[in-house]
Amino acid sequence: MSNTFRRFVSGAVQTAIWKSDPSTTQAQIVPQSEALPLVFRSLFYVKKTKVLESHKWLTVPADAFILDLEDSVAAGDKARVRREIQSVLPTLPGPQKVLIRLNNPSNSPRDWVEDLRTAHPRLLGFIVPKASVEDVVACDHALDAVESERGLESRSLKLFPMLENARGIEDAACIARASRRNAALMLGRYDLQRSLGCSQESPVLELAYQEVVLAARGAGLLAIGSVNCDLKNHNLYEEECRRYFETGFSGRSVLTSAQAVIANREFTVADDTSNVSEAAKFLANGNTLQVTQKKSLFGPPHLKRAKDLRAIFEAQASFDRLKSSDAKAKTTHPILLSPREGVDIRVGKWKHSPFCASFTEGLLSIWEQNFIANSTLTSPLHIDKVWGLGETAHVPFSLLFNMAMSLSVIVFSYPAKAHLELVATRQVRPIKVGEKLGNRVRLLSVENKPNLGQIAVSEHQLIDSSDTPVFTVIKKTLFPENTFAEAESIVISEASLVNPLESEIDDASPSVSLVPSKPLNERELYVHELVKAFGPHDAVTLSYLLKGVNPLHVNSHQFSKTELLLSGPCVVAGVIANTALDFGDVLSDQLLSVTQLNKTNNGDVISTVSKVVRVEDVGKDKEKVTLRILGMRNMSPTQLAATPLPDELFDEEMRPAQAEKICEARCPSLFHRIVVHGTRTFLRIKPL
Repeated sequence: MSNTFRRFVSGAVQTAIWKSDPSTTQAQIVPQSEALPLVFRSLFYVKKTKVLESHKWLTVPADAFILDLEDSVAAGDKARVRREIQSVLPTLPGPQKVLIRLNNPSNSPRDWVEDLRTAHPRLLGFIVPKASVEDVVACDHALDAVESERGLESRSLKLFPMLENARGIEDAACIARASRRNAALMLGRYDLQRSLGCSQESPVLELAYQEVVLAARGAGLLAIGSVNCDLKNHNLYEEECRRYFETGFSGRSVLTSAQAVIANREFTVADDTSNVSEAAKFLANGNTLQVTQKKSLFGPPHLKRAKDLRAIFEAQASFDRLKSSDAKAKTTHPILLSPREGVDIRVGKWKHSPFCASFTEGLLSIWEQNFIANSTLTSPLHIDKVWGLGETAHVPFSLLFNMAMSLSVIVFSYPAKAHLELVATRQVRPIKVGEKLGNRVRLLSVENKPNLGQIAVSEHQLIDSSDTPVFTVIKKTLFPENTFAEAESIVISEASLVNPLESEIDDASPSVSLVPSKPLNERELYVHELVKAFGPHDAVTLSYLLKGVNPLHVNSHQFSKTELLLSGPCVVAGVIANTALDFGDVLSDQLLSVTQLNKTNNGDVISTVSKVVRVEDVGKDKEKVTLRILGMRNMSPTQLAATPLPDELFDEEMRPAQAEKICEARCPSLFHRIVVHGTRTFLRIKPL
């Protein structure tokens, strides 16, 4: 469109829209969508016009129906189809809206004029194919005359311009504002793809989609996506619907009943009760900016968005009730069975998990593929002989503490908001590959934290067939308010947490380490060159492997890729695995405390820093090493080695908030990157 012609059309459009009030400005446009139903999730093309009178097409569960007079009708059949449409419109039942796709006024002016004569009170409006500004203006003027002639209410017939070529995309904003009749901009993908000369996967096509949404929303209209001619690939269609919805489309055109069902489902707004709750709090607090429980700000824009979503949700629900009011089949609302309802643990009461840990060779193999363990991969035989296991391998420490916590998720941790801190671990004896262990958990204490929830301290045990504990974990977890009843706490003595496994080490163990390592000096700081890279699906894979089925780790449909989290114990296992090649033959391992500072997502890469706190001789050829460990998210070992680290980050009593303040002030490159802070101790063979 030339600049001269654009100015001419712009003037004509302004005259057409505001001829009754020349003082009106563009900023005062009243969005037409406000006067329309908000429900346009699926618009079904009625392809076989010969079945119009049978009303069979009305059984398709679409929100609106499109009767086509353009591409799907041969030139010689158009007059007959118009007559059929005119005869069937007065007989149509149901709440669904009906649209007619016109012939283009520029390309087929005679057919276009005849098409407009199908106007009827049962009709919502007309789709203008391959629309341009002048096409929309022409339709607007013509419908003025049609409405007057038919005795219809002024501007009751709406327009749905369809953008199907490069020119339409270029002029999308002008087309959207070309008539007050406009209700939505529609996308015609296949003609648009041909016009642009691009492939189906081209980013240019995605850019065109965005232009349609921006133009429509800027004019207060809805945006309606295109059809997909692949009628059998429902998975692809569902994924497309999600992308349309996320981009800002309100619905899309459909070609089959199955596509209508999928579109209705994917374009339905969720009943977000948390948004409603936050909006109520915002209004109750005098419209003041507030921080939500998820630590995000809630202000006026969020209130408007919450109201919009609620209005759309209610309109969709109401419309669905209207569509199903004549349905003969009865429906029953199912009851959601959730482990959340089964959490009934009181302080001091043991609760057994329905799951057990079968430490098979297959499980061990999968674990070792994910987490290197120096005492099982690097030097399995001679370490296992130290414990008198012969040729039978033992289960690595990191797998044991993961199992101890994961197996109790179903009876304890399922409703938890966050894993906070691992307080202690204790291994009684080596666990052989092939053993099967049960799991139990008990609550030690509960502390109420206003506006935060409840902090629960719990004891998790792996037990043998005689209910004798062989591995224990004590941890802190954050739960929603009122999850547990408060009661007197149980105190665990420090003596009971001493790791007896060290006493199992035979004095006749090898005096020479077979794994190269260097002497460790107190207060030295080490960056480990190994990193743990979590894959795109590890949160789900590892959680099912360990039977820790918390939705935050496994429900990739409910939670986005930045919300779906790796479990805290798996992250700790990764932090420890990074040290596997640096400390020689580790005979026994223990975590004295571990705090999780920040969340870890699929795709994150974890690096490890260790600070030596103590090195104590144990006999002539062994030593006990105590370390402070830090796990860093998405920071390479070379970056860490070049970064001066504040000494305070390695204090045993360092709390998450303190650590973040130190990083913010003195080491910004670490800000919100520390995922694990803890104390680890292990027994190893002295290096030469």
